[in-house]
Amino acid sequence: MTSETIDRTAAVAPTPPASEDYWASYERRVMPREFLALGAVGITMSIGIAVAIAAFF
Repeated sequence: MTSETIDRTAAVAPTPPASEDYWASYERRVMPREFLALGAVGITMSIGIAVAIAAFF
């Protein structure tokens, strides 16, 4: 039987690239405000369309 030496290097977890940190921060900080802004725009447009239709009749 031959003895085999196993070369084991320390398992190092790869560090995520900086772009992943950027997008994670973006999702936490900007996305909620972005959804609120889009909701406000949608509500404003809906009210405007409803007022325009009501004024037409």
